[in-house]
Order: sequence, then structure tokens, then C-alpha cells
Amino acid sequence: MRSPLRTAVSVAGCVVALAATAGAAQAASVRPLSLSASSSSSKLQATPAVAPVPARPADRLGVSSHFVWFSESYINAEMQRIRASGVHWVRDDFNWNLIEARRGTYDWTRTDNVMTASAKNGVDVLAILTFSPTWASTDPSGAGDRNYPPSDPADYARFAAAVAARYGAHGAFWAQHPELVARPLTAVELWNEPWGKWAWRPNPSPAAYARLARGAAAAVRATDPAMRILLPADLLQVRTDGTIVPWFETLLKVDPTLLRLVSALSVHPYPGPREKSPLDDSNPRWAYSRVLAARTLAMARGYVRPVWITEIGWSSADPSAGGVGEAQQAIYLRAAVNRAFTEWQSFVPHVFVYTWSRGTGTPSDWDGNLALLGPDGSPKPAWAALQGLLGAV
Repeated sequence: MRSPLRTAVSVAGCVVALAATAGAAQAASVRPLSLSASSSSSKLQATPAVAPVPARPADRLGVSSHFVWFSESYINAEMQRIRASGVHWVRDDFNWNLIEARRGTYDWTRTDNVMTASAKNGVDVLAILTFSPTWASTDPSGAGDRNYPPSDPADYARFAAAVAARYGAHGAFWAQHPELVARPLTAVELWNEPWGKWAWRPNPSPAAYARLARGAAAAVRATDPAMRILLPADLLQVRTDGTIVPWFETLLKVDPTLLRLVSALSVHPYPGPREKSPLDDSNPRWAYSRVLAARTLAMARGYVRPVWITEIGWSSADPSAGGVGEAQQAIYLRAAVNRAFTEWQSFVPHVFVYTWSRGTGTPSDWDGNLALLGPDGSPKPAWAALQGLLGAV
């Protein structure tokens, strides 16, 4: 999702002191974990509602999309393109502020369009449950800014349960549309980037987020026990004062048993500097490989959870804007996905590339050139590189 993270990755890319170096984290991923007496648990905790790592790369690769904003015909056409290319997943916005703009009244029109196209084309959806409605927002100005958390986490929990009840296994949507071959929603992400000042205003709060996530996870689990629930587990907060404060470590401290309710960790490991290769581990504090640190922190608490890379990308903007050009974008994306599906294959079941959209083509626009499509909608070299990878891994 478009955010200042990708323009402030030098802050978000640091690794907290508690986390091991990338090499130590890698070692932990391939050998049994030996828990010390000081660990929070004497045994590893079972993972709820988690499927085995898919064997086929096509079942593991996805793209971030913003289909919820488009017409049903457009979404269907784009999902046809994605599926025809061999990709079976999209990550899309199930925005609370759009669905429940009025308290207790749900408008499912936009997300129905997404799920209809998903069913017609055999594409799975990871739903991001994010953004407060005006009536729920804690915006002190009274304007109802969607990026402020809700005043009552129970309202968010009810919304999350409503999504699961409509689109999950045996959901109402499928009963209402017998003409569709049901493809239930099987995974939800609890808020987008709550560790960032842009998504949890005025500043991230692990304690407040823990309350929100715990209530929502319990509500979703009660509604659809098979639903996979993803918890944002990036390492650091990005705050207005620029201080370097742990996110995931603090989250685990304020609610040590929260991970019992979640199925997987979600990370956005954009490298820093932004043009760094996904194979460059020379500075683990800034490397793509810092995905290992989130898993290590969870394991140190006694929890083994898969790690979903729900956003990753490089921009084809000019180098002066932090971009790498189209050719290098293709090389880096292929290398990043290949690394996740080979070196980390045992614990990274899914990678979502940011983003399936049309780029602006403006050389100075770093964010606008993360897109996998050109301004005219034609695929950039990165898309061909990913397609090639699907047959090679």
C-alpha cells in the first residue's frame, strides 16, 4: 500500500538490538530451536489455522493491487491477465471506512466485485482490514481522518468478523451467488503498517494495536476458525520525532500471548538504501534479509510462525530519485522472490510484489514507478522476469 515507508526506509530498515545478525537468524531458520531457561515458553507453540507451504511457486507468488477502487469489468480483466501469467494471489484493500461508512451499515459493493472476479478467475485474495471510518476515528480535529485508530477496538473486531462471515468458508456471499464456484477468503491482515506514523496517527502504539489485534483475531477465529490471520511484524516504528523504537519486540512485550491467536507474520522488507540488491547482506540492519529477524523474535518467545512478505518492490525511477531503472527492477525482483522461495522456502509461504498498477512514467516519481505495468498498461520487464521465475524455481 502506498505509504511514506518507502520514502523513509532508512529508518524502517534498522534491526533492533535484540534481533540477531542476519547470519544468526538464518541459522535459526534451518536448525531446531533450543530455548533457554529464560524463554517465555518451555516449548514451541502450535500455529493456528496455517496451511503447509505451497509446493508450486505459482501458489506462492502474489501481487499487491488496489482493485477495490475499480469497476467489476476492469477487475475481472486484470485478474484474467494475472492468472494467465501464472500468478494465483492478490493482496487488496478491504477498507473499513468504505465498507462501514455508517456504523452498523455495510456496503459490500466494492469488495463483492473483487471476490466475484477472484472466483471467476481462480485467484486467491489476501484482504487488508484497515482504515477507520469517520465515526470511529480518534482524530482529535473531529475531521475523522481514517489513519487514526478507532476509539473502540470492539468496533474493528465486529467489522473483521463481518468480513469473515461474508467471504470466508460458508460465507453469506457464496450462498447469495450460487452461480459462482466459491473461492472463499482464506487470509486477512490486521491493519496496514500500524508501526508507521502515516497509518497509525499521531504515532504508533504497540499497546493500543495489541488491543485492536487481539479483539479482531479472536472475533475472526470465532467466525471462521480456518481463516489465516496475519500480524504486522516489521521491526521498528517510524515516528514523527524520528526516534528509533522497536515495534515487533515491544508488541510481544505488551502482549506476550498475542501470537497464539495469529497464523503468520507480515513484513515489508524494502531495503535501505532503496536501490540495494536483495542479495546484499553487507549491512544486515538495512538488508532485505532482515525478514529473518522477525521470525527469530517470535521463535525466541516460543512461537513458530510463517513469514508472509506482503510487500516488496524496487522502483524503475531514475537513480537520482532512488530508482534502479526497468532492467534492474526486473533483476532485483526476480532475485528477491527466488531467494524467498529457495533459501527461505521452509517458512516464507507467500511473497506479494508491489504493485500491480500502471506506473506514472515520471522519472522522478519513486513511488509511482514501483508499478509492474507501464503508463499504457503494458507489462514492464519485471513482470516477464517474474513469469520466467515461476517455471524455473
